Amino acid sequence: MKHLGDMMKKIIKMIAAPFYHVIPNYYLYGKVYRSLYDELKRYENMPLSQKEILMVSKVKDILIYSYEQTAYYKELFDRIQFDPYVFDDLKQMAKIPITRRETVMERIDDLIAQKYQLRSKRMSKVTTAGTTGKQMTFYQEKRNTGLRSEAYFDYLFKKAGYNKNKKMAVIRNTVIANGRLWQRDRFKNKLYFNPFNLTDENIGKIIACLNKEQILFFHTYPSHAMTLSDYIRRTGNSLTYQPKAIFASSENLYQGQREFIEKYMGCKVYIHYGHSENGCVAGWCLNSDHYHVEEGFGYCEVISEGEPCKAGELGEIVTTGFNNKVMPLIRYGTEDYARISSSVSECSETHRCWDDVNGRWPREMLVTVNGSKIPMSAINVHSDIFDHVRAYQFVQEEKGICFLNIVKGEGYSEGDEEKLYHDIRPKLGDSSQMEFTIQYVEDVIRIPNGKYKYIIQKIKE
Repeated sequence: MKHLGDMMKKIIKMIAAPFYHVIPNYYLYGKVYRSLYDELKRYENMPLSQKEILMVSKVKDILIYSYEQTAYYKELFDRIQFDPYVFDDLKQMAKIPITRRETVMERIDDLIAQKYQLRSKRMSKVTTAGTTGKQMTFYQEKRNTGLRSEAYFDYLFKKAGYNKNKKMAVIRNTVIANGRLWQRDRFKNKLYFNPFNLTDENIGKIIACLNKEQILFFHTYPSHAMTLSDYIRRTGNSLTYQPKAIFASSENLYQGQREFIEKYMGCKVYIHYGHSENGCVAGWCLNSDHYHVEEGFGYCEVISEGEPCKAGELGEIVTTGFNNKVMPLIRYGTEDYARISSSVSECSETHRCWDDVNGRWPREMLVTVNGSKIPMSAINVHSDIFDHVRAYQFVQEEKGICFLNIVKGEGYSEGDEEKLYHDIRPKLGDSSQMEFTIQYVEDVIRIPNGKYKYIIQKIKE
């Protein structure tokens, strides 16, 4: 019966696909989508001074909500004598201690809003890794979080000329069965390419497919865009048409890489910042390389040594999100870093701008036998497979051979090992290109400053 149900879903999607593309998402996705989309549009050209007035009101609302709905923030605000009902200045946020990932993991039950604790079906579980090597679990609204993400990406992509009637090539972390190089989703009008075995032979086939399809928009990791660009540089086998835009995210884009990709892919690269906890997003500027902080998602601070950063300074991104009413996070330390823009431009009057972002995912790679590189952002697993793992780390000393070092946590069993192999093995591509073994250690390797890296790369070039 399950097989029959899956078949019916596929048939319905095939029939509905042409109509789906005709109906704008603004009308298709309902009031939650429209509310955020309208807010983002309203904020777009609003003077910063006016945005700050609105921000005080929105921050006050989430502070009061968190105080009334969560045991953790009620306890915290009472202890530090912080009264959210009289909040009237964003500078007062500095009185509230930063909420760290360790606190979220330790006090997760006390951070869930009371109105949702008895309605678990409305919540979805999310896990995300951090610099400690231990995944953090948090909860968000099952349906509305996705609708808000759709609204944000539609708003952002539309700036560069994209809408869902146009095809998009996606090269991110999609696992495609049976070793195929691509998979079409007619309902979403997207062509997903397999990123886990980007050999020269396979990239040549991908380039041929792209030239046939004439796809104008890409959504990818910067490292994958670099791999394609380097192949074009080395082989001269390039795109025979000119794309419109490459949308990149989830990794750092280093100085010189943007120019390299734009030269060989023949179009503009737009990179944006976001994080799993959905407390803040920063989109691109169409006229320069800096980021625009999108105020509709949350109140965002950039902090260094407890003080707000000034122009040109680098600091940690600290967010107070507006969209997660299941588990609000006040002054959440993201472990990501941004540099406040020091340049003065037209957008400085309407946007808070960042010159660059250093995400929690450094550009760490695993290397296959043939030299194909697999970025950590493609391996990252958002599931419960690390629930019984205290810490984990990939270690590689030879091309095509990698070990996953595991520090066992409470309750770890053979079943956990089976799940790890089952989920991670497909993300490393063909076993002939990458041998993968789990081994158990007392602790992971730390770099000198005590921080944690997901991949310890010891390959000698």
